[in-house]
Amino acid sequence: MTLPPGLQTVTIVDTRQHPDGGPMRGRLTLRPEVDAISSAEHGLIVMGEARADWVNGACTLTVLACDADGINPTGCGPTGSPKRPTTRQDAPIRYC
Repeated sequence: MTLPPGLQTVTIVDTRQHPDGGPMRGRLTLRPEVDAISSAEHGLIVMGEARADWVNGACTLTVLACDADGINPTGCGPTGSPKRPTTRQDAPIRYC
């Protein structure tokens, strides 16, 4: 589901290598700290996960800016941390 037009967003761009030396594979998922926010202009907005897959070692993801104007709760989360990042990789990470 996309965000309503006109809300302030931030675009995350990530490029990295997979631990095996090849391009990163897998998925980046950001989970919001709150289930819903209210916007002075758009009313109630239900929040959900934002996901992006690494393609040839790169992924791009656009999300709501945590300091967007007119958003309540301010900071989009009770701790001020708007999203929790998690990653899923196609191969396990092995350490020596």
